[in-house]
Formats: sequence, C-alpha cells, structure tokens
Amino acid sequence: MGKKTINKNTRLGLIVVLALMLAGSTGLTVWWYQQPLEKVKEVPVYTCQQQIQVDYQVFIDPNNFFAEQIIGPGQAYITSLTQDIETTLNYSFSGDAPSDISGQYQVEAVLTGYILKEKPGSQTMEREKVRVWTRAWELLPPTPFFAHDRKLEVKQPVPVDVRSYAFFAEQVARELKFSADVVELAVTYNVQAEALTPRGEVEEPIKAVMLIPLKGASFMVEGMLTDKKEKSITQSETEIVAGVKTARRGFAVAAGVLALLLLLVIFKTTAEIVSPEERILRQIMKKQGDRIVAGFSWVPAISDKNIINLNSFDDLVKVADEVKQPILYEQANTSLHSFYVVNAPLIYRYSLTISPLQNLDAKQSITAPDASTNYKAPRI
Repeated sequence: MGKKTINKNTRLGLIVVLALMLAGSTGLTVWWYQQPLEKVKEVPVYTCQQQIQVDYQVFIDPNNFFAEQIIGPGQAYITSLTQDIETTLNYSFSGDAPSDISGQYQVEAVLTGYILKEKPGSQTMEREKVRVWTRAWELLPPTPFFAHDRKLEVKQPVPVDVRSYAFFAEQVARELKFSADVVELAVTYNVQAEALTPRGEVEEPIKAVMLIPLKGASFMVEGMLTDKKEKSITQSETEIVAGVKTARRGFAVAAGVLALLLLLVIFKTTAEIVSPEERILRQIMKKQGDRIVAGFSWVPAISDKNIINLNSFDDLVKVADEVKQPILYEQANTSLHSFYVVNAPLIYRYSLTISPLQNLDAKQSITAPDASTNYKAPRI
C-alpha cells in the first residue's frame, strides 16, 4: 500500500496537532496513574455533645425603696442592696449510643485586684490590667456523677454572696492602705466528663465563667455563661476514590489512539511537492477557472506564423478581455499546459511546462472545468 500524498502544510499541521494532543493525553495519563485508587478516611463511630449554661437571679434585701425581691439577668444591680446571686449550673451530656458517662463538677470563686498601667508600645494610651492580689474560695467541692445511658443532665444551684466579696475588697483597701483600680470576681464552673464506649474513650473538659466587676456601688454580671462542645471517636476506613479508574482508562486509550494516528500520518503520508510552475497553474485555475474552457479535439491548427507567445497569464487575460473571446485550455501531455485566446488570424498563447517528477499523480491532476457544450472556435 503506497503512501498518500497530502498538502505539505496540512500534513505538518496534522503532525503538530496530534503531537500536542498526544503529549497532553500522555501527561494526564501519567498524572492520573499517580493518583491513589483508595484513600483512608476517618469515620466517626461515636459522637457526643456537651453543653454548659449558668443561669442566675439576683436576690435583693428588703428595703424602703424598692418592692422587688428578685431581679432577673441582664441588668445592673446595687451592691449594698444585693443579698446574693442564686446561680444554677446546667450541664448536659448526650451521645449517639449508650456509654459509661462519668466525671465531676466543681465551682470556684476568685477575687482579684488589679492596677491599670499604660500598655508598652501603645500609641493610643491603651491601658492593661496588672494583678496585685488575689483570693480564692471553693463554692462547690468536686462532685462526682455517673450514668450508663445516652444522656446525662446535671442541675446544681450555687449561691454567690457578692456583698461579702465586695466587703473583703473594701477591707483590703482600708487596712492595707491600697485601693485597686479594678476588682473583679470570677466564678468558674468546671465540668470534667468522660464517656467509655466499646469503640474507645472520650474525655473533654468544659467550663463557664461568670465575671462580676466589684469596684463601685453597683455591678453587672458578665463573662462566658454558656459553652458547647462536640467530640467524636473515629476509626480509619478505606474507600475507593471515584473516577480515578475511569480517568486512567480513558486517557490511556486516548493516548494510544493519538499515537497510532500520529504514526500513520508520519509513515503513511508524504508531503506533496509543488513546483513554482505548478503553483502558478493552480492559482490560474482557482482565480480564472470560470473563464477557461477545456477541450482537445477543437484546438485550431497551429502555425508558427500566427502564434503570439505571451509571458504571463495576466497578459492573456487582457487580450481575452480586449477581443471578447474565451480562454481555451489544453493539456497536451503530463507536463505541458497551454492557454489560448483565438482572434483570427492570430492565436495568443501562454504555456507552462511542469516536469513529471513535480506533477501530481493521475488522481490528483489539475483539470479545468469541462465544457458541457462543445465550444466551436472561429475558423482561422
């Protein structure tokens, strides 16, 4: 099977495009083969949630000014009228399966005196607190809890005697002749819980903090009064990465097909060699094909006396336009191509000679439009 001759630029373009596509598909194939077919994933097998919240009410001493004895949260309170703050520790533990839930909770109050000083490097006279003294009280000792269930709840009242802490701060200032710039009472509710399950153990502390500034004749309750945490026990599982096998197979097949096509173009085709004369002939047929009449049997008798040879086809076109005659075309053999314009008694001729080695094969020979009606040339 012989090689197929195609246009040189077309062949080169095919080779370049196929080579680029082959390089791309090969690169993607290599990349996909480097991707893992499986991956290890941590899957939760037990999940639990913890939540802590501190509720409070302020109890007021009976007085001649106000009838309220209990004031709810979110307000400012007069220290001298405050009897105490009744706080309630609310703690809940919930898991997605029964487990051995155990732990303990405790409450501690810490009273701290601070001085304020300018923060080093501050450009806006910002001040920071520096601790001078501190005192701690245990409001609720460590109290254990236990349950074998999915859920556990703790509700524990904890009174906070704010007035006694304010009195302590005043006593320190009076007896030590030192008055702190800021005095804060921090009540910390700590819960340490753990859950023992067949899949493992979960242990996660959680806490809430009530912060009460005591400097001055009134106070407000601040701090982080609620918190929520979630924790899981996980185990490793292997799963198939979707699409990797398909991508590997698809790009490998594409690379193989492109490689085969590239080899076919390289080894089963050859570039068409076009001489300058043949290029001229093609341009003539392309631009002036509708004005050219091809035939063999009716070309008039040629005599050297009435033949005028022209140097270019453009000159022949000018003559045809001048005498209003068609352009006749004759391919005497595989190499000689002649064009005529007959204007009796003269015949104008333009010829192209193409060597056989540069000519096209029989299937690709250039032909002008065939005359469907037999053109009759004028008699000379």
